[in-house]
Amino acid sequence: MVKVLAAVLLAGVVCLGCTTASATPTLDSFLADLPSDLAAAESTDQVRAVVATAPAEVSSTDTGGVLQLQFPPREVSWFVTTWRLVRPYAVAADPHQLSWRVVLYQQQVSDPNGSRIATVPIRFGTWTITLRLEGRPAGDMPDVVSGASAAYDLTRYAARVVGLEIAGPGS
Repeated sequence: MVKVLAAVLLAGVVCLGCTTASATPTLDSFLADLPSDLAAAESTDQVRAVVATAPAEVSSTDTGGVLQLQFPPREVSWFVTTWRLVRPYAVAADPHQLSWRVVLYQQQVSDPNGSRIATVPIRFGTWTITLRLEGRPAGDMPDVVSGASAAYDLTRYAARVVGLEIAGPGS
């Protein structure tokens, strides 16, 4: 009788939470799967279907050509590691340097006044992804620029991502 009771208790502990499984992914798993999901998407409707699976803490706006997602702040280092971003930089998206985004190093550019680089957007398949930062990365101003903006090497500077934009071909 004791062995039967112990087996029932053990089965209950092992299955604890089995009935609370959810089809909604966690924020981490949703964001981690996003590159492969987008690379496989062949249409805007397929991208919308991916976005529709986002967990509750993700809010989205569909402007027709661009899908915008906002979520609780995540360290940019998480995206760099999880998405395997090679040579990511933060650059300002506006002349007043109020809006910051993540781009990827393309090449060094000749500049007699200092270190200048060319950058490209993040792409998965035919989709362009713009990671939006909470603000300017922490730390001293770098001596590297891209366009008119300081270019912060995100393998050396800390920043937090608060959202992203997904744009299709021609957007």
